[in-house]
Amino acid sequence: MGLYVIIINCISLAFGDDILSFRWWGITEGLNIWGVRFTLLQFFTAILCYALIAVIGATWNLTGLGLRFRAVASRPELAYIQGLNVRAIQLAAMAMSAAVAGISGFLSGCLADLSPGMGLQPLLMAVVAVVIGGHSLWRTACAGLLLAIFQHVGILWISTEWQEAIPFFVLILFLAIMPKRWIVPE
Repeated sequence: MGLYVIIINCISLAFGDDILSFRWWGITEGLNIWGVRFTLLQFFTAILCYALIAVIGATWNLTGLGLRFRAVASRPELAYIQGLNVRAIQLAAMAMSAAVAGISGFLSGCLADLSPGMGLQPLLMAVVAVVIGGHSLWRTACAGLLLAIFQHVGILWISTEWQEAIPFFVLILFLAIMPKRWIVPE
């Protein structure tokens, strides 16, 4: 988080705090399906995000690269003894993560205007989803989806000013109810 704050401030110093946009298309009315309004861009973004999760999950579980990722993640010393290039595998995982983060940042920029601090809220939501999801990609993805649903449905009963706090209420409730073994690997 500290590094994130430093990067935000460096961006602000270098480029200013002005809000920018690279959208060239006009604002259109969203589609209305069962009383829910969303744009085609929002729909495409959701589909692309879950397709990326499926590709990462398939890579993680069905390929030799995924097997090496898991070996290095669980026991890097043992993976090194077995002859794996631990540093190269860690760099490959970091490159995949950076690619997914870049795609996510681009899609966020398409959905909203650009500002130096625009990534703070998604970062905090991702931390909450990871804590709730535990050590499983699929549980974390489902936790992120459920948090988004709670966040957007919750404003039916409480003020919209509290919309960004709803996931943290869910996190507090989760930590109070769920046993410790869910968070800490066995």
